[in-house]
Amino acid sequence: GTTDSKKKFVILSSYVSTFMSNPLKYFGGASEGELKSNIVNDEALRRNELLEQKYDIEIFEKILYDTNPGGKGSLQGLVENSVKSETVDFDMLSASLYNMGALSLSDSIVDMNAISVFDNFENEWWNQGFIDDVKVNNVVQYALGDITFAALDTVHCVYYNDSLQKELDLPDYYQYVYDGSWTYDKLFEAGKYINKDPNESKRYSYAFLNGTHRWQLYFSSGQRIVERDSDGLLVLSLNENIVNSIFRMFIDDYNDIRDVYSVDGYNNTVSSAIEKFANKEMVFFIYTMDMIDAIGNTYNNSFSLLPLPKYDEEQEDYHSLISPYGACAIAIPESLSANDLEFSANVVEDMAKNSSDYINAFKSYLLEYTKQKDDNNTKNMLDIIYDTSRCDLGIINNIGNIAGQIKNSNSPFDYINKNLTSIIAEINLINSKITAK
Repeated sequence: GTTDSKKKFVILSSYVSTFMSNPLKYFGGASEGELKSNIVNDEALRRNELLEQKYDIEIFEKILYDTNPGGKGSLQGLVENSVKSETVDFDMLSASLYNMGALSLSDSIVDMNAISVFDNFENEWWNQGFIDDVKVNNVVQYALGDITFAALDTVHCVYYNDSLQKELDLPDYYQYVYDGSWTYDKLFEAGKYINKDPNESKRYSYAFLNGTHRWQLYFSSGQRIVERDSDGLLVLSLNENIVNSIFRMFIDDYNDIRDVYSVDGYNNTVSSAIEKFANKEMVFFIYTMDMIDAIGNTYNNSFSLLPLPKYDEEQEDYHSLISPYGACAIAIPESLSANDLEFSANVVEDMAKNSSDYINAFKSYLLEYTKQKDDNNTKNMLDIIYDTSRCDLGIINNIGNIAGQIKNSNSPFDYINKNLTSIIAEINLINSKITAK
């Protein structure tokens, strides 16, 4: 931090998603002018004031619009250069998961798990599921939790046209979620409830984003490109049978029914899918949460949310994929003095601890767009999506380009088996770099 009349706690904050960057601010920053008053910004300021009084500091969010959140853009270069030159002038970093993956391998961010105040990230205000997915050898260099809404706004989910339930005699999809039986075969079966009357206009069971849907399919089926072995080190872990099975289920459904709307960006755009959803021509729209404002502003009726389905009912949990491009995690930079590191860690932990009202305010903000913010089912679905939001280190670090192969191919294992030696070597290199911390 820097010293002025009061000690400053500076947050270098990267803004990635166009949704929420205005009028909402992650940490109450307003470097472009006056901060607009709304339930989220007001809670961010209230949280800041509480910490400012406790630590006798001034909290300042330094906003940066990253030029390339998926690669080495302005944010990543700034952080790496300031760490190497020991000119770090910020106490906390908020950056895309892609950037965090790169920074974790360039000695730019600290192992927060080695700092006692974080208590192994076992407290309820941290997203333990996400942390387990990015932890290597018990090293945690970036984290998510109540401290920022910058992951919930880009998590993958299912928009649900629940007003069609009675009209089409649809099953109770909420109950499926509650009893753990919301699976992909239930999603695919939606086709049999629609287009019964040839005189009615055509309806679609669901829309998906072509390519990204394969990430959604494998991840929500509980699969990961990499997992941890008994020593906490990364190992290749995709289950070929499950991944091939879920991809085949999708292909069979798409080919058999043809009531599926593929958003390809050319013939079928996101805007056209939203319009069909808003016209009640579609039961489900599988996309990220940052589309909720566009849907809410287009749709006159209410709608709801569901988590991504499971592979089968034997799968224990739902897995809601966080976008590695749009979501931002938090970290603490290297090269701070021992005193500044302790100061930064204490404020970060305290900020997270005092963020339950802030994250709940953001949930309320999202629910306003559904036009049924007081509906218990919709609120419960959003809670489930948030509580099961995670990511895959294999995507974040694009290990072996497997994530790219999954996105672009129904048969990624041909590539994996052909390049297995180099993929394992890359995994071992990541293990050695992070273990060295």
